[in-house]
Amino acid sequence: MELFYIGPDQKLRAAEVKGKSQFGVPRPLFTTQLPTGGSQFDVSKDGRFLIPTESEQSARVPMTSEVNWAAGLK
Repeated sequence: MELFYIGPDQKLRAAEVKGKSQFGVPRPLFTTQLPTGGSQFDVSKDGRFLIPTESEQSARVPMTSEVNWAAGLK
């Protein structure tokens, strides 16, 4: 079992859990944009990570909302 956390350098780190309060030496995995102590990530059973990121969008696309759309079906 491993413990994953974000270090002060914004790197996601992993430390092996060896016992009740014993851990292996933490190893850096990769740099994130998450704040230190952030818990906004998840790890799947196969070891893949789900981490939110901001997308770069050059232009805003307007959103259209259809009201009373069921009336148009008749």
